[in-house]
Amino acid sequence: MAKKRIVVVCGAGFATSTAGEDEVKKIIKEMKLEAEIMKKRVAELKTVTSMGNVDLFVLMTPTTMKLDAPSVNGVAFISGVGKKEVIEQIKKILAE
Repeated sequence: MAKKRIVVVCGAGFATSTAGEDEVKKIIKEMKLEAEIMKKRVAELKTVTSMGNVDLFVLMTPTTMKLDAPSVNGVAFISGVGKKEVIEQIKKILAE
């Protein structure tokens, strides 16, 4: 299976994206996948989407930008609300 490319997006690029990245790393390890995980600020999304080949966006902040790959709401990793559902969504997307 090819290496997955995952982008964790937040407003400032610090605390919330790190929380999201940590959770994604756990899922990747559990699924025994190889992945490149990038943390980006929402302001950097235009550059990221132009790179292409992104398998998943984990959004720690809302964005109105059209993304060229599946995305999940990563806020559940901070709030705890709906966390299991988000983990299942990520697993389903990355299994494809």
